[in-house]
Amino acid sequence: QGVQGFYAGFHQSDFAWYAQSRIRQWRDLKGGTAGVSTYGSLTDQLTRYMLKRNGLEPEKDVQIVQVGTTASMLQALKAGRLALAILSPPFKWMAQDAGFSELGRQTDIAPQWPKHAYLAKTKFINDNPNTLRAFLRAHVAALRLARAEPAMTVDILIERLKWTKDYAQRAYEEVMPAYDERGRLPDAHMDVFWSIEIAGGAVTQAWPDAKLIDDRFIKSFAEWAG
Repeated sequence: QGVQGFYAGFHQSDFAWYAQSRIRQWRDLKGGTAGVSTYGSLTDQLTRYMLKRNGLEPEKDVQIVQVGTTASMLQALKAGRLALAILSPPFKWMAQDAGFSELGRQTDIAPQWPKHAYLAKTKFINDNPNTLRAFLRAHVAALRLARAEPAMTVDILIERLKWTKDYAQRAYEEVMPAYDERGRLPDAHMDVFWSIEIAGGAVTQAWPDAKLIDDRFIKSFAEWAG
């Protein structure tokens, strides 16, 4: 598509699977429905992987349905329209507090995950390197501010996302350590990432890092930071 990543460093492996309280094990899901955001998304790929890992065939043993946002998935779970939902912070804690059964966590697959990356058109990367450097300096400055001022950061989560203080605090404590300010990929866990991408049909084989990420800014940051 003429697009390439230029910075990773978002290593959050923070999804969890919650089911109706009567469902205590994965095999109890047989004949039920599992909610994902959209077909082909990360939530879809991870859910299919976990179902197969636990002896269930997606679409045969468990129906996969598109639900939308994580908030929508929690509401569908509460309404009884789903047997299982994949949830991120703070919605997974809301499900826990509401008495739903936790069947698994993304960390069961890998403790770190290449969850996000900054992308741009290749031509823009080549034509505007100083713009991207300025953008990444601001990103890193924001991460350092968030680490230095946890109380302020929690207050921002409360103000902007309308979370309770308890959920905002828990989200901060879980999410912040998983940022790599240098923008690197979690190399120790890329094998399982690619195996899931291949199983989902997104790629036919693992890509070299150079195809996924233009690392010139990552290297220059490493030199600048020492």
